[in-house]
Amino acid sequence: MSYNGQTALVTGGSSGIGRALSRRLVEKGARVFIADINVEDAETFVKELNDSKPDSAFCAKCDVNSWDDLTSVFTKALNAFDGRVDYVFPIAGVTERQVIPRPSEQKDVRKEGFVKPDLSTYDTNGTGMINLVMIAVQAFRGQKLKPELGGMRGKIVLVASTCGLYAMYGVPVYTASKHAMIGLVRTYGYLLPGEDVTLNAICPHVVRTGIAKNAPTFYDDLEKDDLLTDINNVVAGFETFLGESTKSGECLEVGPRRTRTVQFMDFSDEETKKGVDATYVRSAKLWKDQTV
Repeated sequence: MSYNGQTALVTGGSSGIGRALSRRLVEKGARVFIADINVEDAETFVKELNDSKPDSAFCAKCDVNSWDDLTSVFTKALNAFDGRVDYVFPIAGVTERQVIPRPSEQKDVRKEGFVKPDLSTYDTNGTGMINLVMIAVQAFRGQKLKPELGGMRGKIVLVASTCGLYAMYGVPVYTASKHAMIGLVRTYGYLLPGEDVTLNAICPHVVRTGIAKNAPTFYDDLEKDDLLTDINNVVAGFETFLGESTKSGECLEVGPRRTRTVQFMDFSDEETKKGVDATYVRSAKLWKDQTV
């Protein structure tokens, strides 16, 4: 598949999955704008890409927790690409942090008060992602339909995780943020084709990246048992949603052995299905009233 004449904005594009995807896009003819909080790494990577293919890559510093940063970097990408971004990839993310004091550190709340939880993991992975999706949709609305995109105005593919599909007990806030991504894709991704936009998610198992740098043996232990997922398979998963594909609302699980489109749970009975259908009709109408 060729991406000649196509453009992409990638958050977290200087490392890990974002870096691998950006490289693949450039190799196949696309131009990329990398938005990353580690701007020095982004600049080095952009130079490398441009050395191989001149004028193929750009970058800017971006904290995805900041609305102003997100809107600023999207505007810069639009300017770099003559007013059009075809693909948006919200990939920047962080792993679990200590949310509240450990039991051994717990103080008497009646005397000391409550400690506000550190929800920065959710803010980055959940809220930052939703903000970027909504920015992208607003930008796409002003773009013409493009045959190379299957007749769409633009496409969004975000990185969720198997933590959005399964219960990962040790990382509750991270898991909640990934469930939020899945929920957005399964709902908004169903509605967006009505605006000639697609929204899908890649749900990789454990890939060797820098996100687990505080647990240096984690990847090695999994690799010994052949349980790591090849990053190239994750990039290939992205490509199933690019180009002329019109799929939307899908969650693609990429594991150590196989890739599959996830089929979610069946309805418990016919009455439940009818109730859900009725709720969908009402909620879809309410959403349409907001967007018409």
